[in-house]
Amino acid sequence: MVARRPESEHPLNGMSPSSFSHRATPFMLPGHEEEPTTSPTNADIAGSTAEPALEAPLPPFGRFELLARVAQGGMGIVYRARDTGLNRIVALKVMRSGDLAGPDEILRFQREAQAGGTVFHPNIVPIFEVGQHSGQPYFTMPFVAGGSLRNHLARLGNDPTTSVALMIKIARGVQHAHDQGILHRDLKPSNILLGDNGEPLVADFGLAKLADSSLDLTQPGQQLGTPAYMAPEQVAGQVDRISSRTDVWALGVILYEMLTGKLPFCGGTKEEVFRAVLRDEPPALRSLVRTLDRSLETIVLKCLEKEPKVCCKSAGELADDLQQWLAGKRIRPTGLFKTLRRTCRRHPVLSRSLVLAGVTAIFLLALLPWVFRPDPMKVTADRLASGEAVTFIGENGRPLAYRFSTGEDSGRVSLSHDNHFSVDSWKLSLVELVQNPCRSFFFQVTMRHDQSDYNARVGLYLFHQQQDGARGRLDFLYQFTFNDLKDPADLIKMNNPKFQGKGTHATLQPLFHLDAPGDPEVYLPALTSSQHPLAPGKWRTLKVEVTPQKVRGFWDGQSIGELEWERIESETTRLNPAITKLGAQSFMDPRKGSGLGLLVQRGAASFKNVVVQPLD
Repeated sequence: MVARRPESEHPLNGMSPSSFSHRATPFMLPGHEEEPTTSPTNADIAGSTAEPALEAPLPPFGRFELLARVAQGGMGIVYRARDTGLNRIVALKVMRSGDLAGPDEILRFQREAQAGGTVFHPNIVPIFEVGQHSGQPYFTMPFVAGGSLRNHLARLGNDPTTSVALMIKIARGVQHAHDQGILHRDLKPSNILLGDNGEPLVADFGLAKLADSSLDLTQPGQQLGTPAYMAPEQVAGQVDRISSRTDVWALGVILYEMLTGKLPFCGGTKEEVFRAVLRDEPPALRSLVRTLDRSLETIVLKCLEKEPKVCCKSAGELADDLQQWLAGKRIRPTGLFKTLRRTCRRHPVLSRSLVLAGVTAIFLLALLPWVFRPDPMKVTADRLASGEAVTFIGENGRPLAYRFSTGEDSGRVSLSHDNHFSVDSWKLSLVELVQNPCRSFFFQVTMRHDQSDYNARVGLYLFHQQQDGARGRLDFLYQFTFNDLKDPADLIKMNNPKFQGKGTHATLQPLFHLDAPGDPEVYLPALTSSQHPLAPGKWRTLKVEVTPQKVRGFWDGQSIGELEWERIESETTRLNPAITKLGAQSFMDPRKGSGLGLLVQRGAASFKNVVVQPLD
């Protein structure tokens, strides 16, 4: 290789665009014909043109003997010429004569020479000399007689190993240019020449962008390049997004074409090609060449990813991947998500239908546990019916299952500060734990009275019945309740004039409650415990034993008496007129109630160790 003239000595350095008056176009080299940037033919879209025919003897150009015109484009003409001074064959590129060359076109010619003259790599065509003759700019390069890569695509399609070996060298050359701050922006088979020894040479830096240049000749929205090899950002005219990835995309297109003989993005017009580049996914290489290795397909498609985050990051990375493939190493295949995304882009209508069907299926599957989920309260009732003791609330936490049987509009359940199940209500709230208890059982509750007023009560309830009456909703239930935060002496005297003194008062008694203004209530005869000293915040254990004959109550392990069912029924009949005044439309049978649970009225309480033990 002839040594280059230092950049500072190049005749074009320091020249202003006004020094020339000739039209400038993208760089042309031997072995290919330059494509115009507007109104391309179908052959131009793929970057494929025929070699120009040899002409009659041409007049000399300075010291250069012009042997033949080998390429011609909008910016210049390339000749095979003899440098008589050095007696060697070169490729001579000169600007076209004329007075129509504008400043940008002249700068492009100057930029091409500058880019080619600042990179030194065995796989990049070097610039020998830059100069002027009779005011006409020119530069010289080695004459590469092997032609362009386009002339060899047919034979390479059957030899993926040779194709990969060539692309490794091409990619290394492109990476070297990138390392020098130069983006090619017009890579295609006709811009890659093959020397006599088969070495690929990257050529034609006519559209190159220099990173250290303050002047970018490409304006936003301007589309420069060859359509089939242009990256999405080039097609969209997004100049600010053009980067080394732009050249990697073109390398991916070239390798795709080398391996399959087809372009990944096709169309009858430039506009159709642009739409394909922006919207479509390339056909899988193995759909065109079934024998192609899957890892090699993965490498190529990685270059053609439209999302910058998942594409091949650099030409060097591409060369490394291909080098690993040549060494027999498996390349990690494209992930399932990327494959699905490509499929969706290729078949948008079908993909939307499948996505809709998938979302519907997922929604239905999500509903299945709820649709077919057994009622937790029924599950616990079945466990009790089988004779199993059930702990509804342990040392802390929430119950296995619960719901409000009344008072949901005024009651609230939560976890207390010490992680115990808590209920508070400013009216009567019944939190049901069991819907249909067995005939005989123990029901035990350990609880703490947390907040209260004088008319409050907290505890447990049994056998709840409910009906809507003329004056409101009427509840009938058995309550086992107490209040140890306030002195209930006055309230106790109203119900039991013989009671004297202060302290906790626990009762087990049937109760009719009307959910209406004033909350009128009617009590049946109650079992009243002996007086207990007030002890705020103390945990109490209430327990009831229910059999077909009677109901017994226990307060902290001490019995407070019992109620026989016959007596309960007779007292209910006796009080029926008073009950009717509350709005009851039918007589309530004390033995036909259902449900066991927690009772809170005008206060708050915490609960733990709630257990139901069948006795049958």
